[in-house]
Amino acid sequence: MNAPNRSLFDRLQRVIETEVRGFAMTLPREDVKPVGPHDGDSEQVVLSALLCGHATIEDVKPLEARHFYSTFNARLFGVLCTSAERELPALIDLLDMRGPVLEELTLIRDASPFVCVPLLSVEVAKILDRWLERELIRVMQELDAQLRVGAITHDGARARLRQHFMENAG
Repeated sequence: MNAPNRSLFDRLQRVIETEVRGFAMTLPREDVKPVGPHDGDSEQVVLSALLCGHATIEDVKPLEARHFYSTFNARLFGVLCTSAERELPALIDLLDMRGPVLEELTLIRDASPFVCVPLLSVEVAKILDRWLERELIRVMQELDAQLRVGAITHDGARARLRQHFMENAG
């Protein structure tokens, strides 16, 4: 019984790894971002309440589109903030995105058919907390990179962290 040619297998594996790495590098940045702290369920609950008309934008203040982890959810929230439209076909046109948009909208709409406003505020708080965690991670990564190349001193990094906490103190 002949064993497969090991060198051929190794070469094939290297070619596949190179191609996969090259493909990953060509993806848009938001599609290859590392998983950060987020709560997809809370995002869906908030969007579902808005889509079904159980809540208004005023009920979810101070939430903004940038607080959502999912690019799709952020885009949908932005559309819901600027348009009174809640019919799925019309929202698809407003979103102007590719892919299974109707399926995603249906999934979000049906995620939580009814949520009362006090419970909704808990979900909003979770989204905001995860966003603050992601922002802190981002700032710390920037500071780490700047410290490594000597672009900032230890005292400068501490001042920048202090500034970050003061700006985001709730």
